[in-house]
Order: sequence, then structure tokens, then C-alpha cells
Amino acid sequence: MKLALLGDLHYPHLSGDAAVVALRDSWFGGVLKSFLDVEADIHISLGDLTNEGRADELRDVYGAVDGHVPPRRFVHVLGNHDTLAMGKREWMASTGQARYFALERAEATLVFLDTAKEGRADDFGGELDAEQAEWLGRIVRESGEKPLLVFGHHPLVDTTTNSEQPMFGFHREADPWPILRGKRGRGFYFCGHNHAHSIVKREQWHFIQTAACLDTAAVRTVELRGGELTVGLLTFDDEARRREADALAASMKLFTPKQLARGTIADHGLTVNLLPTERNGER
Repeated sequence: MKLALLGDLHYPHLSGDAAVVALRDSWFGGVLKSFLDVEADIHISLGDLTNEGRADELRDVYGAVDGHVPPRRFVHVLGNHDTLAMGKREWMASTGQARYFALERAEATLVFLDTAKEGRADDFGGELDAEQAEWLGRIVRESGEKPLLVFGHHPLVDTTTNSEQPMFGFHREADPWPILRGKRGRGFYFCGHNHAHSIVKREQWHFIQTAACLDTAAVRTVELRGGELTVGLLTFDDEARRREADALAASMKLFTPKQLARGTIADHGLTVNLLPTERNGER
């Protein structure tokens, strides 16, 4: 199984300057094409696919996804920006996707969460509603020793870069670590939100955060093959694309470029042996 992951895209509504609108169309169109051109079983947005959560932003992005040849299976994890203008019911009606759900594959259980608050520009921290938290606990228990891959927009507290800061992850009182730590076997949590590549291990879990595309144009890959899980990073930044990204960011609301978004080499890749401990020599 192979997955392709896109960090925060923040596709923006822009009006007025025709040159800036044309630049948006070409730059974001190029990023989406690079993402969708990656051969994978599922292509996953880690949230904040749109910048203001507008219907026209969502329509433009899904137009690019739906028009790609060959067709791709696309999953969009809700981010806090995605719910600013549209409610979650409207988003579900537009995309045909549930807020949260799980997929069972031979290689792993895949879980897609809704961690975003609806219409809260003043509070961009993450949470799970009670129904979803109960559901997640059941999925964690039922996954047994099978690898569990969880995809949510917000990082867990005190894991990846900047997640210790208020609203730069789950609110501390809503952090799902007590649920996830009950996992038997390996767990992997993939997130965005903080606009920086970061990989951190805690107990039996790895936490993998992906940077925003405007800060560093890249796609994460995740492969499960031969008893191993491998996380890679495909970077398609160049000097021209970086200058264009800076020009776009200066024309956008609600987006501020981040320094050190690329992280370190250790934040770019990961290989984990998934074989039982008595077979792989771990203690």
C-alpha cells in the first residue's frame, strides 16, 4: 500500500489583480498536479486545503482533483481553515465525504479524523467531539496488533514542532493521547496545522507532521511493504516557485510564512520495522 500526503495547501480566494489571480491558478495548479501525479492508492490532504473555507475555493481544488488523469482516490481531512465560511454539513454535502471514518486494509487500519472547530477564527485549536472520541477508542481497541495509521489536522500536545503552544495542536484537555496510548502494536499519527516538517516518537507511536505547501512545496509518501513502513518526502521546490509562493502569501489573508518549515533531515523520512518484536529482534 502506498499513500501520498499533502500538507496545508491554503488555496485562496483572490480577486481584483488579474496577474495575482493568474499566478494563484498556475502555482496551486502546479502543486496539485505534482501531488496527484504521485502513484499511490490514496491521496490525502491533511487539512486546511482551503484558506477561508469558501465554497469557491473548495470547488476549484476539487475541480483539479476530479480532472486529473488518471483518476485518484482523494480524502480530505478537515482543517480549521476549511470550516471558517462553510459549515461541516455543507462541506460534507459538497464533497460527499464523512467527517470521520476508518478504512480496513490488509496492511493496516486507516483512520481519518475531524479535529476542527466549526467557524472559529478565534480558536484554531483541535478537539474531538464525544461521539468521535468514543468511536476512536473502539477502533484503537479493535485494531489489535495491526498497524494503525491515523490522519488528523491537529498534532497531539507536546509531540511535533510547536505543538506545545496553545492552539498549535489539540487543546490540552481534549488531547486524544489517553485514547491512542492504549494501542497494542505500532501506531502512526499524521498531521499538518503547524506548517513545519517534524517527526517525533513517543512510546509505540510515531507522530509525523507535514509543512504547508507555500512554505516548502513537498509531498509525503507512506509505503507499507515487506513488513516495513517507510515515510518519504518528495520536494519540488525551486527558486522560481519559491519567489512565486512569497508573492502569493503577500496577497493572501490568514496566512503567514513560517521560518524553518523544512525541519531537519530527521524530519523528512522514517523507516519502521512492523514485524512482531520476537521476530525483529527488538526488546
